Amino acid sequence: MAWSKTKIALTAGIALLVINSGVLVTVLLIQHKRAQVQQKDLARTYVPATTVPTPATDPTPATGDFVSLFNGKDLSGWKFNPKAWAVTNGVIVGRVSPELGMQNHCLIWGEEVDDFELRVKIRTIATANSGISFRAPEVRFGNLPGYQAEFEGQRTGLFIIAGPGRERRLSRAGWRTVAKEEGGQDTLEQIQQLTDATAIAQLRQSVINEEWCDYSVVAQDRHVVISLNGVIMTDARDEHPTKFVARGFLGLEYTHNPGRDDAVELKDVQFRRLRPSTL
Repeated sequence: MAWSKTKIALTAGIALLVINSGVLVTVLLIQHKRAQVQQKDLARTYVPATTVPTPATDPTPATGDFVSLFNGKDLSGWKFNPKAWAVTNGVIVGRVSPELGMQNHCLIWGEEVDDFELRVKIRTIATANSGISFRAPEVRFGNLPGYQAEFEGQRTGLFIIAGPGRERRLSRAGWRTVAKEEGGQDTLEQIQQLTDATAIAQLRQSVINEEWCDYSVVAQDRHVVISLNGVIMTDARDEHPTKFVARGFLGLEYTHNPGRDDAVELKDVQFRRLRPSTL
């Protein structure tokens, strides 16, 4: 019996559907096979950052690129006293009226940090007291007590403790040092001189002369390196069994000296996190 036109069209449609389905399955199988090959290739070339061995010659293994903590326009991302901090012509400025008494103001980044590298261009006016505060365990009245990379005239480049605990010495300018405890007493061991006193004095003179300086801090576990204009000022380890701090708040400091029209200016604030040291 002859097929009706409807049966013929239906049969042709079913056949076409079966053919297309076969083609689709074949294409999917090919794509799946290619994906498997790509994944195997990636597995051979990609090593997670946490499993990459740290060469002893690399002092700053990073988990990422530098990011800017200052957008050049405002202080987004920072906590600060607007009576002390502002942005002028693309520069962060810390300043209060000369007639005010001694005041400490910290520009505080919005999250805690542990191992990091921070680079900043900085200059002080009228030998203002400034520096980079880091790993502070708390924010106290807008200040960050604890570790600080000092930036103030003849003290520039020292690794110190600001606030409570400042009696404990952590560094000597130009030297590799280890701060630790012996017989219940805080001690500072001088290991090796890295930069001579004449070079240190010349570098600090650029600060006193109110010049723009490149300042950097590398903090990796117990190891802290502070550099001024590319020269190491301090290379210190804090090996104290109970007073070492591994994580905390980060900030830029300005302490006003009474009677001075002083100020601190900062720009190009670059930050990156570092992998924990294996040394």
